Amino acid sequence: METGIKEFTWSEHFRDLKIPEIIEIILDEQIICLCGNCHQLVEASHFPNIASDIFSKELSLQVKVLYQQLNSNIMNFKINENKISFYDPIDGIETNSDYYKKRYFGKNIDR
Repeated sequence: METGIKEFTWSEHFRDLKIPEIIEIILDEQIICLCGNCHQLVEASHFPNIASDIFSKELSLQVKVLYQQLNSNIMNFKINENKISFYDPIDGIETNSDYYKKRYFGKNIDR
């Protein structure tokens, strides 16, 4: 998997961005979202190399095939830009309003 593209750290800037800005970053950096299971597999990249020490030969082969499929799916994923909406549902809402804080940041401001 290609690791050199990422230039953006979501945790540092996420709440400061508008949806069109987020979409632009997703397109520029070719970001894909993974389910929790696939993310764990990607993070445990050493696992196929030690699978033969843990599992039978048959299961070890299945692990290697699974990783090959995962890597292939990730590398071949393409975003269909025609289906992306640049509409920002938050645009126009007063960002300091109680509604905005409750709705978009889950802040309990009634206390």
